[in-house]
Amino acid sequence: MYSSEDLRDFFKGYKSEAVVKEHRFYSVLIPLVEREGKMHVLLEKRAAHISQPGEICFPGGQIKLLAQGDTLYGQADFTIYSFIAEISEASYERIKIEKDEVEELYLIPLSYFVENDPEFYREKYETNIREFPYDKVGIPPDYEWRRGTMRIPIYEYDGIVIWGITAQFINRLSTKLREEAYESDNTINR
Repeated sequence: MYSSEDLRDFFKGYKSEAVVKEHRFYSVLIPLVEREGKMHVLLEKRAAHISQPGEICFPGGQIKLLAQGDTLYGQADFTIYSFIAEISEASYERIKIEKDEVEELYLIPLSYFVENDPEFYREKYETNIREFPYDKVGIPPDYEWRRGTMRIPIYEYDGIVIWGITAQFINRLSTKLREEAYESDNTINR
């Protein structure tokens, strides 16, 4: 039998692990480009024949890391870490679009997101488990599994629609910048 002292000693140097082994971890960069004295968010439109076709999202590339952003824990066993980065205007000017993956690039002023809240849509989700050993665990087949609601933000800028995870990260960043500007009585670089 273990004593509380044995357990304390055992767990002293213990590093926690993810319990769900199928959980996936990702990261995204929120690239900012200073152009003509104003900060802009760099976004791309995915090509029509790749996964999530036509979606507006964050691109990759050479960057200068500024800070770690927020972490998003998704309902489908994934975690996404965000990092805020700067791409110099000179690097931006040298970007070559890989047409097989990217249809278009967009620079949207960061101040637009700070000054404009997204529209939020709520979508209910529920767990629908069909094959489960209800008898074995002692619950009825009509057991009430957890339900929830997703808030899906949508921005529209000059006909460009940004939604989903990309919009969630932009909304978190712009909300923090808005709060900081309010607390310090500063304005965001427009």
